[in-house]
Amino acid sequence: MAVLLRMARLRLLQSTQQVSHDVFTDLEIKRMKKQGFFESGRPRFGNEVNRNTETPLFALAEIESDAKLGPSISTRPRMSDIHPVVITTNGQAKRYSVEFQTSPDFGRSWQKVLKDAYGLAEVCCQCRGGGPKRLAVKYYGSSDSFDLAKFGLSGYEHAADCKYFSAGDEASGPAGNGAGVLDVQPDGSVKIRLEIGMTVRDGVDPVTSSTPSDRPARPASTRQSAIKLAGLLHYLWDAATLNQWRPYWNGKRNARQVFWRLDQAADDVHAGELKLSDQLLLPAVTADGSEADRNRARVLASLAAKKRMLIIAPLASYTAEREVRMAKDLAITGFHGIPRAFMRPGQWETLNKRYRSAVAGWRAGQSTIVIAQIEVRERKGRQSANVVDAALMAVSQHWIPTESSHERIVAEKLVEEGRAFSKPLRYNQESEVVFPDFVLIDCAGAEVPLEVFGRNDEEYVRRKAEKTAYYDKRYGEAGWWRWDATRDNAVPPFPPKAR
Repeated sequence: MAVLLRMARLRLLQSTQQVSHDVFTDLEIKRMKKQGFFESGRPRFGNEVNRNTETPLFALAEIESDAKLGPSISTRPRMSDIHPVVITTNGQAKRYSVEFQTSPDFGRSWQKVLKDAYGLAEVCCQCRGGGPKRLAVKYYGSSDSFDLAKFGLSGYEHAADCKYFSAGDEASGPAGNGAGVLDVQPDGSVKIRLEIGMTVRDGVDPVTSSTPSDRPARPASTRQSAIKLAGLLHYLWDAATLNQWRPYWNGKRNARQVFWRLDQAADDVHAGELKLSDQLLLPAVTADGSEADRNRARVLASLAAKKRMLIIAPLASYTAEREVRMAKDLAITGFHGIPRAFMRPGQWETLNKRYRSAVAGWRAGQSTIVIAQIEVRERKGRQSANVVDAALMAVSQHWIPTESSHERIVAEKLVEEGRAFSKPLRYNQESEVVFPDFVLIDCAGAEVPLEVFGRNDEEYVRRKAEKTAYYDKRYGEAGWWRWDATRDNAVPPFPPKAR
């Protein structure tokens, strides 16, 4: 019987993409259980249809209860992800090992340490990165537990093998790309100011006949700069580590994990006094699941408080008929608990022009993420919404953001070859800082920037020359990788892995 049970567990894990510490920590798994991520009963698959046209949504396996699987699911983290930490309280510093942080034998003791440190102590990661590497102690009410999180905009300080690492050079940190747009608070959370605020004021229409990006620039101000929706999506993707890839994640990153991580990342972001996660609507696989219930509860709370909301979801799969309807209302996957969101005249055409590559990828059958700011209304007991503003972002089949078809080719090839890499993201869309398309983090000695050149128009060629000069000066001609797709259809070999 024991052998049969082990075989059954193995088959189940293989069919449902097992949840292990290759993807989640113990505390993350605990929080997921509390929030209803694990459903009891047999694994089910999402066969819901889009409310506009009858096409399937995600084909997502739901994972059986941990109680059925027992201790055979591994919950021990990968040693390469976790590093010792030093916690300093009242001038007294104490170092805590990887084993103490991760072993179930020390679970209660580690929780007590974090509880005692909450709001009082300074915590620093001991990975090999540079800089303070501050960590924040966070409390999660849904699971009544404490955990560590990186300070906002500090991912570049950590080593490439650290779970808190985020790619890109110092320009993506507080002194560069996020300056003035993302305001890091003393507790490690981040405060933002959106171009259009989250409070609905009676009698005030936030949208004129022009879109936000078409409006004239505001005069100089000492107030915090406003972040665009695309920049906010970039930040959340980065904070959720979804722009990172490691070979041992292959087969383990799926839609439910992605949007659970985004929800956790939004929990540390505030728009004014509002916690962003309270205003966030994310895909729900079933109409009667916990994610759909969460969406409905957030909608009701926002209606009562007269607050705008944000939707982050994949666009529903492309059909010619759906694109015609997209001019009227936003078609997304996992719409359960999310009010039908109506587009303004000309809004879809504007998105087409602003995000040509993302729309082209969507038409070609690739995944495209939308972030939409909405105003919810209720009439005669029925809820609907108007889209105030929106932005699009194309992603690969492994959820890595890409900005062109050539980038997508490189991202998938990196995954196929088992490489560890990151995709730097530009929170501030107007920044002129040079950002590589990808960064390899598994090479000997240093990170290696990867650059894809896919066009040959005059302005692009000028920018290409600037980038080439920058990379040659900083890394040397042999210290960075490039692919000129206008000259060579084949992707050049990547720099070798460290042995």
